Amino acid sequence: MINKKMYEKAKKLINDFLKNKKKIKDYNSNNLWNELLLDIAQKENDFSAIQKLSYSFIKENFNKKYYEIYKASFEPAKWLEKREKLFQHYCSEQYFNDSAGNLLKAAMSLIKKFRITYDKRSLML
Repeated sequence: MINKKMYEKAKKLINDFLKNKKKIKDYNSNNLWNELLLDIAQKENDFSAIQKLSYSFIKENFNKKYYEIYKASFEPAKWLEKREKLFQHYCSEQYFNDSAGNLLKAAMSLIKKFRITYDKRSLML
């Protein structure tokens, strides 16, 4: 585990390493380093970094874990706009795949949970 006092140094080392890998076009294992940067961003409550890093994990393919992290980093009113942009991104010719459907499934899952909770409350009355 990274010591809290060492976050800045760790981020610099990781980013320098990733820049060097990019220069030599070695993209293997970037996810491991980005996961570590995301972990640091979450511990620091750095919402800008959380959004950027979690988006990098869902940009090309939907991933529920990182989608939830990405979603949680926005205020509810702002999230609706971001979700729409993400859906449009997935529906573009370049990225059209199961990701659009998975995004809709995740959004509908939340609506379904709300309805079940609401129905149970109305039955209790």
